[in-house]
Amino acid sequence: MTTTSIDLDTALINWMNECKLTGEINTDRSSNITHLRLLASRHPGYTFGVAIDESWDERALLGSSCLARPASARTPPSSRGRASIDARLTVKQLAAYGRRLGEAVERDELILFATAHPAGLSGVYATLASAVRKAGGRVCEIAEHLERGTSLKVKGIDDGEVWQISSVCMRYFGGSLLHTHSPQFAEVLLSKLAKRGTVPDLVVADHGWAGAAGARGIATIGIADSNDPALFVAQAQGSIEVCVPMDDNLLSYAYEPVIDYILTHAGITRSS
Repeated sequence: MTTTSIDLDTALINWMNECKLTGEINTDRSSNITHLRLLASRHPGYTFGVAIDESWDERALLGSSCLARPASARTPPSSRGRASIDARLTVKQLAAYGRRLGEAVERDELILFATAHPAGLSGVYATLASAVRKAGGRVCEIAEHLERGTSLKVKGIDDGEVWQISSVCMRYFGGSLLHTHSPQFAEVLLSKLAKRGTVPDLVVADHGWAGAAGARGIATIGIADSNDPALFVAQAQGSIEVCVPMDDNLLSYAYEPVIDYILTHAGITRSS
């Protein structure tokens, strides 16, 4: 008996809800609303480099349906309880994410992978990058496009350097790979690459890496937690093509079926 797309969707939904990638996740509702209000005030730590249209005020953000329902105007900031992500929307966006990745391989596009969540998502992107390469696609290895010794140091919202490990760009500081909301790591890297005549055709990322790439007009697909509203706004505005709502910082095993689902829709297979 052939496994249908409905079977695959149902299995993934059940898995994601069980692991709390979707459904009732580990993020507090109050965190969602706090971040929405910080975005409404255009706090640089929460815009992720996205040029937010002035029409997105606090009321519009709290009431918008484009944000994967990360918050509600009826939920006061002091409310207890967990945020919720509709797994059906996640599956829909994952399918689009996979198709776009597959198109990039077919078109021989140069793909840059980056994450602000080294613990949670770097393994996802590293696996996708390896599969892309196995399928004959082009992955942007920054050392191949920059002069030896090129500085990729960042000072701003968060300090550090851009390091690329297993084809994934991340923030490095003080001997560790660290989380960041800053778009400046992407801005520094993309500016350096552009000066050498290299512009990625597709960026696969999250947080400020995705926001900054989309703001430059680079095709971008991303992942965002329920308390990362800037990327959902970016998708609504058209600067990001796909934004997948899910918890973005769980143990790596939780993402394994997600990776398989993406690759199925991309039409490529894992590297052995």
